Amino acid sequence: MELALIIHGGFSMVNGIDRSQLARLHSYELRLDPPTRLSNGQVIIHVRGQPAARFITQISTNLITWSPLATNTFVTSSFGFAVSVAPASFARFYRAVLDGQ
Repeated sequence: MELALIIHGGFSMVNGIDRSQLARLHSYELRLDPPTRLSNGQVIIHVRGQPAARFITQISTNLITWSPLATNTFVTSSFGFAVSVAPASFARFYRAVLDGQ
């Protein structure tokens, strides 16, 4: 669910983006799009979120223990990166969390 809040006041910037006295704030949750498998065995992972938000993509083989895979900051609302996956590798699970959570 996406929540939005309109704010008005004596400001010129919100979250590093130029806004002149009026802005809409979102309560975005991170979203992983379905992965894309390439012919070379790599998988493209797409994460969606709010521009300027810093997030950590994590990996797990058991859904209990999670390890950081990459830390990135959104420039736009979408970020994609390639992960090498061996053909006979065990199951891998991915999630994205906001940095600091």
